[in-house]
Amino acid sequence: MKKDKVMKIVMSAAVMASVAAAPVRAEDGEEFEEAKEVQAVNAEAESLPECGESETAGMEEECVVAKEGEEEQEKEQRFQTAGTACQAYEAVYRAHTSVSEGPGVVKWQRRVANPPQEYGPHCVSLLQEEAETAEQDMLQEPAEETPSYTEEDLYILAHAICGEGQCYPDDEQLYIGSVILNRRDHGAYPDTIKGVVFQKGQYACTWDGNYYREPTEANWRNARWLLENGSILPGNVVYQAGFRQGSGLYLQTRYHKYCYRS
Repeated sequence: MKKDKVMKIVMSAAVMASVAAAPVRAEDGEEFEEAKEVQAVNAEAESLPECGESETAGMEEECVVAKEGEEEQEKEQRFQTAGTACQAYEAVYRAHTSVSEGPGVVKWQRRVANPPQEYGPHCVSLLQEEAETAEQDMLQEPAEETPSYTEEDLYILAHAICGEGQCYPDDEQLYIGSVILNRRDHGAYPDTIKGVVFQKGQYACTWDGNYYREPTEANWRNARWLLENGSILPGNVVYQAGFRQGSGLYLQTRYHKYCYRS
């Protein structure tokens, strides 16, 4: 009896030990499988050749071809980008030079006669430089022109127009001033506005006081226009009075008769 009891105790202990050991073996098995997978991946990675370090010539050639293909692709992409930028600069340049009369137009006409064969960084740089030059030409303030008359000329002509026809219409004021300019340019009279207006016995306003009245805005405006643009009457129309004189009548208004001298 004692022997059977001892056997039962031993068998029960063995069963319990096996049950307790089972999870441990399972866990050990999973870790073993994971380790095998990691080892396999590492072995496969180590077996793959790197560019330039392949054990075979065929693999090295494939790596070189792949690199050249990537370089060509990058180069093509750079030129496409440069071409787009070049076209943009060309559009800007056209917009600037199409309304400019300066050196920019000459440059653009030369480029049209000899257009670039391809787009690239050189084209972008050139067009950018020309566009900036054209823009500077457009933004540059025009040089101030030196007036062909003096302040004294303007003062005397405005006062003479005022003295002879202060409140007359603009066209009549322009006729009066034109006769003065024609006399200045005619060989039979003084060669200055002052000399013409103050020539003895010619303009009554210089001795009746009307010359010294304050000119109106229209008197100043018409005098300045005549000095900048010239006479509106033929050069031989040198008489302005209430009666006919000289070689014949050229124009008659309700205020004066304008006659010419042959």
